[in-house]
Amino acid sequence: MKRRSIRLQTLNRILIALAVLAGLVFLYSSSRLESGLRSQEESTTLYLRTRTDAFDLQQGSDELTRNVREYVVTGDATKMGDFFTEVNVTRRRENALNSLRPFLEGGSAYEELQQAMEHSLQLMEVEYEAMALRASADNLKYLPEEIATVQLSEAEKALSSEEKIDKAIDLVFNEEYRFVKQEIYHHINACVEEVYQQTEAQQTASSAVLRRAVTSQQATVFLLLAFTILMMVLNSQLVIQPILHAVDLIRKGETIPMKGSDEMQFLANAYNENFEANKRRHEELEEEASHDALTGLYNRAAYEKIADDDHGKFCFLLIDVDHFKDVNDSYGHDVGDLALKKAAEVIKHKFRNEDYVFRLGGDEFAVIMVAADESLKEVIRGKLRRANEELKDCEGLPPLSLSTGAAFGEGKVSEELFKNADNVLYDTKKNGRGGIRFHL
Repeated sequence: MKRRSIRLQTLNRILIALAVLAGLVFLYSSSRLESGLRSQEESTTLYLRTRTDAFDLQQGSDELTRNVREYVVTGDATKMGDFFTEVNVTRRRENALNSLRPFLEGGSAYEELQQAMEHSLQLMEVEYEAMALRASADNLKYLPEEIATVQLSEAEKALSSEEKIDKAIDLVFNEEYRFVKQEIYHHINACVEEVYQQTEAQQTASSAVLRRAVTSQQATVFLLLAFTILMMVLNSQLVIQPILHAVDLIRKGETIPMKGSDEMQFLANAYNENFEANKRRHEELEEEASHDALTGLYNRAAYEKIADDDHGKFCFLLIDVDHFKDVNDSYGHDVGDLALKKAAEVIKHKFRNEDYVFRLGGDEFAVIMVAADESLKEVIRGKLRRANEELKDCEGLPPLSLSTGAAFGEGKVSEELFKNADNVLYDTKKNGRGGIRFHL
């Protein structure tokens, strides 16, 4: 025993040392993994930022184009105001450049954006001239400073109002204007593509780092797992720990795992078989006490307990099989039992899993339909109608029908609610059977 104890102690120390070493390797690979992930995140964030800001620049330029075109075509001065709101307030183009400057300045991608901005500024000179022509044609007196300072040529001043408008429209719709717009789009797309290529290269490099880190972590985890399993095997050879564990589980009323020596496993198996047999018998007794033997539904004893629970808003239904005594008298009790089982099956299937279906005795059934209020009257009526349709033609059975009385309640099923459902059930039977009535 002494030699074995010393040997286990020595082995445990070796395993602990190896586990510490593996832990250090795991920490190092985790650091590399975090670095690779951070690099990928930064490159992806830069790409997304570039794409967003570059398209902001494009949208700012498109906003100017849209407003100037609408103004020169319609003469709506608010469009001129929207134009200068973008130029002087929103400033999406300038903001996009400023946002990307710390990340891209000095690179070809940023130069592409600058060129797009220069083309946009070039278009603004044309746009100012077009708006000045339209304003002159409309004899506007109060103009933004940028338009008021535009100097029209003598030839432009000599044009008629219609000619000024035509020229203004031509300036912002001609081929030269569209060509410069396409140049803006080209430079913006070139910027995004350049950053995308950089991002792809960075992510390729980061992926190699990540793969190495993941491989290292996988190897480390495997070693740690192997050490852990080996330590568990050694500890399982000790008898005292399985015995103490078994005592604790017996006190808790749980089964004992099959561990330890052969003798311990034999005892555990004998105990577990006895434990499971008693458990199954207990469950069978509980099932018999709360369920109807013929139909498998909850019985009256279960109803007395469940009816006293708080169900929130619910609908309580009392259901009778019509003329059931005649079925027993005419076809015998065996057929009567089959009829009750069929009725129970149909009723249960027409309601939800969370609803409670009972056989109270004889041909009397009850349902507690939870989470139900008066808005579901027609749904409930439909369920009983389909049930009656199904029971009319059952192979091997005489035609059956169900009469139902229903009442809505909240909380538990009170005696008053039961009486209300029973009263309307009586009304259903008195008025032809095979239907449903609700207590008002």
